[in-house]
Amino acid sequence: MTKCENCGVEVLTEDLYEANGLKVCEACQLKSASLLSPSQPCSSEK
Repeated sequence: MTKCENCGVEVLTEDLYEANGLKVCEACQLKSASLLSPSQPCSSEK
């Protein structure tokens, strides 16, 4: 088991991802990926 360097949750080593140079869990990795991608509007405006 390894700790996520971002939120501190314990995860299996094979479940760690690298995001911004940190070893992070899947939830933090997805969060950082969504911050880097352009934001999408929730509803389409007409």
